[in-house]
Amino acid sequence: MLPPISPSSPTTRRSLQALNLDVDTSHLNRAADNIASLDFTQCHALFRNAFDRLENHPELATAHAAQLTLSGLYQALDLAVLATEQEQKSFTEEQLEMSEAMLTYLTEGTYPIRPTASVAAVMIEIERQEEMDGEYHLASPANYLARLKAILRYIIQNPATSDAGRHVCNLTNIVGRNVASVALPTFIRQAIAYFVEEKLNDNDATVATRTALAAMVASLPIILNVIGAAQERYRRTSTITSAACHALNILLSAGGIIAAAVTGVLPGLASSLVAFTGYCIMRDLIQSVFTLKDGTQAMDWQTAAISGSAYSVEQFVVGVGMDRFGSPSGASAAALTDYLETVVNDLVRAGFNLVAETIDEFVVRGVQHYREGRTFQITLTFTPPTLEAWGNLATRNIAARSALFTSAVMLGSAASAALLPTTIAPILPTSCELISTAATAVAESFSPLETEMIQNALIAVILGAGYPIFIGAVVSQARPPGKSDDI
Repeated sequence: MLPPISPSSPTTRRSLQALNLDVDTSHLNRAADNIASLDFTQCHALFRNAFDRLENHPELATAHAAQLTLSGLYQALDLAVLATEQEQKSFTEEQLEMSEAMLTYLTEGTYPIRPTASVAAVMIEIERQEEMDGEYHLASPANYLARLKAILRYIIQNPATSDAGRHVCNLTNIVGRNVASVALPTFIRQAIAYFVEEKLNDNDATVATRTALAAMVASLPIILNVIGAAQERYRRTSTITSAACHALNILLSAGGIIAAAVTGVLPGLASSLVAFTGYCIMRDLIQSVFTLKDGTQAMDWQTAAISGSAYSVEQFVVGVGMDRFGSPSGASAAALTDYLETVVNDLVRAGFNLVAETIDEFVVRGVQHYREGRTFQITLTFTPPTLEAWGNLATRNIAARSALFTSAVMLGSAASAALLPTTIAPILPTSCELISTAATAVAESFSPLETEMIQNALIAVILGAGYPIFIGAVVSQARPPGKSDDI
């Protein structure tokens, strides 16, 4: 039986006193709505609407490739919805109440006089956290720090037994880590691209200089994967999966470099490749320190394939959103003098990426929990870094992620450039005049908007197809239950 909340506790006394106060809680309701607004059903609806928009308004994307991409990948989200359908059956209202109770407790030092069993259980545990800090007697309405520490400790440890409590903690832990490991690195990534491009322009960098810089940075994933494969073989920890993933990452990076060089886009990608490589390093270093643990086993290929398909959909929608609402940004904004606009666009892109990667975490972990029949419960832990851990990180996570992202940038840009008549004609042999003429005619039929949509679709497909390879490189070695995937 749930223990009753003591009528003599400081929080209860504050709650009773608050009954006589005219307190406007509308801001709490709005905040609670925002916290509880992200769920699979809404994400599913978002992608459905995006597909319908493209389907019903062909003028937005007459490029057949873009429609085929969404049409083929949209179904992948169905299993993600099914994976959490039972979890979400009845907790929505409870989750809102739980969020509001935590916010009210933090801002006012009170909670409902007649809380539900779930809310009561959470508040009892949070007050116990205050006692552990020795600050329980200081929990006055003005002592926000003590209550904030208690709430954060509860969320991070996630001991909740109710669906509402678990999901509030799950969402907060995932979003909290992604703010540090995704949103912030994305903003810095765009700033790096801006400043590198600006410096290259200021120094009148030649095509040869830009090409050398781009090729050197794009070769880093190849070097790291070669070192990783050799290291695992030397340590006798190599598996068929890990060896195959290293080889595929090498081929992916090499293919991207060749495609970008042949189409002539490699010099123009120098600053973007530097920025994306830095992004991958920052993201994996931060995620190695702040890890999410969920108690699942190592991800299998079926889960990775499902998640990769969903990831393609997410990245297509995000790519279109970034182009529409977050441009110019990064290297493309280097010639502008309006720094405020550039910063705003960088923040917009960071926001889009934060939402996409948060959805990805829920899809990946939701599908894995569903397949294993486990309760979806995530904790956030701090893991002190070590040189050995960061060495392994460089040859596995960073090697795989940088190969995936830089190759997507190069292949997507190469494909987009290949749709330009001025690019197609020089690439094809002079003996193939008929083919060259036909290819040029096809390229001329695409508008800039359609070319942009095709590029986003192709990048999304590359990221989705390479996703299982990335997962395989990260979790190819057996791990005990409870260890983080660090994805």
